[in-house]
Amino acid sequence: MKSENNDTILGILLSKGTKAPLSHVFDIFLSHSSFDKTEIAGMVTLLGNIGYRVYVDFRGDPHLDPNRVNRETAATIRRRLQNSGTLVFVLSVNVRRSAWMPWELGYFGELRKHIVIFLIEHVPVLGRRYKGQEYLDLYDYIDKVTRA
Repeated sequence: MKSENNDTILGILLSKGTKAPLSHVFDIFLSHSSFDKTEIAGMVTLLGNIGYRVYVDFRGDPHLDPNRVNRETAATIRRRLQNSGTLVFVLSVNVRRSAWMPWELGYFGELRKHIVIFLIEHVPVLGRRYKGQEYLDLYDYIDKVTRA
């Protein structure tokens, strides 16, 4: 179901560089490519400044290596997803370079929780069609961040 007013997201901002307790509850899990770290850090700061909080791996779990696909990392990410109410899938040209984003999206979908796609401006798309990733059209999308 697509929403016409797709400009609001919820989240939790963690202190920089601190590991959050595994029991910490989040409103948002920010799924992103590690190649977009600069843009993501800005997004987390923006969300924090307007009163939202967000989980992002390089701040909540800085010990995790996004290039290492192993059971320990998967268990931590799975727990973070379970403790989050919404997944924001940050769509960029780097999505295909991420080993974790498709897995996070699939796992979160199985949890039957809210998923939204956040389009970074420089991603070329034809309308809302994501060539090779048409399944992304199944989800709500946002293209700006505001407070509800």
